[in-house]
Amino acid sequence: MINLLEIPISEKIGNGINITSIYTNKFKSNYLSFYFIRPLGREEVTLNALLPMVLNRGSQTYNDFLAIERELELLYGANFDYDVYKSGEKQIIKFSIEWADSKYINDNSVDKKVMEIFFDIIFHPAYDNGIFIKDYVEQEKQNLKNKIKSRINDKRSYAISRCIEEMCKTESFGIYSLGYVEDLDSIDSENLTKHYKKMISETPIEVIYVGDEKEIDITKYIPHNIMNRQFIINIPRETVLEKSQHRNHIEERMQVNQGKLVLGLLSGIPYENELFEALTVGNVILGGSSSSKLFREVREKNSLAYYVNSILFKHKSIILIDSGVDFKNMQRALELINEQIRKIKEADFTDNELQLAKKEITTSLKEIVDSNHSIASYILDNILTKKSENIEDRINKINAVSKEEVVKAFNGVNLDTIYVLTREGEGDIDVKD
Repeated sequence: MINLLEIPISEKIGNGINITSIYTNKFKSNYLSFYFIRPLGREEVTLNALLPMVLNRGSQTYNDFLAIERELELLYGANFDYDVYKSGEKQIIKFSIEWADSKYINDNSVDKKVMEIFFDIIFHPAYDNGIFIKDYVEQEKQNLKNKIKSRINDKRSYAISRCIEEMCKTESFGIYSLGYVEDLDSIDSENLTKHYKKMISETPIEVIYVGDEKEIDITKYIPHNIMNRQFIINIPRETVLEKSQHRNHIEERMQVNQGKLVLGLLSGIPYENELFEALTVGNVILGGSSSSKLFREVREKNSLAYYVNSILFKHKSIILIDSGVDFKNMQRALELINEQIRKIKEADFTDNELQLAKKEITTSLKEIVDSNHSIASYILDNILTKKSENIEDRINKINAVSKEEVVKAFNGVNLDTIYVLTREGEGDIDVKD
């Protein structure tokens, strides 16, 4: 079983390469994740988003996607996956593989074969004359283009990302993690290969294993030149703004049946600050659960929103409130949302609300150990924030938060950006804070 009191130890296995292992027999599968941690920069964001898509097309041993899929199927349905996302002002390029534990399939050779295909995909791409295969690159450029364009289809997540872009337009956090369509025309096999070689030669790498205790030496599968890299880039801590320099009011129009109202707030409380747990609790009191003030007052009592909640972005200490609102109700919804923020600042919430918020957070923390994916994500977050904080530590800090601390934390919260998505042809939406 997983001991919540354990703090996993990260071990350096190469220059800029660390591995953290969580040994547990709770799961019937083992999970290995491999993270390249890049600075989130406009000049390379699209290249980074495209790379794993091209790598997934084939390797030196398995020269196309079907060959990879056939081999994974022979390995008792092992699952290879990749993802690209941002964590604060870092762009994470993630590769992972999950496979059945050998004791359940009576095959001790599976671990070695899984390692071989996993690292073959990452470090031994399918090349044509020393560069990525042109057809693979062009096809994946089109797939990425479609993916970037499709973000507009989910109007809720689109409104959230647009609010962040406007709120942080002079900061890296405002960059869209999958990149930009206008970058794709200039990318070809040659410059993508060059960027790939640069990335693997200088990028901090975190490896996280969750599963049964095994004698797997992954250093055997990582190329010697990667293990002994000379230069590793440094990625600085994100900046945290305390006060809004100027109020942003953004309105977009398109064919929508439901308006979107998104508010971006600065807290000025970095995750290193002793008040960060109080900010976390206050955010849940505000809009982080079905018992929150926003849910009860804006949605249930006054029927002003189809949905409304608040999200705390830990690495930038930003709170976003997103809601789906009828066009005619925008101003009233904004007034009522601001009233709920004011109530927390003035200590106008009950001990029961405080305890319900703490229970919501601690329950979510306890559920992390129910998934090997969640465990890996929690460990990576600890690494990125340079904290050696186990789940039990975090639970204790949350439970220790007082009402006075929540009030103090929230008195530093101030509105920075109002984003409205409304319908084409609709009258002017005069939303004023």
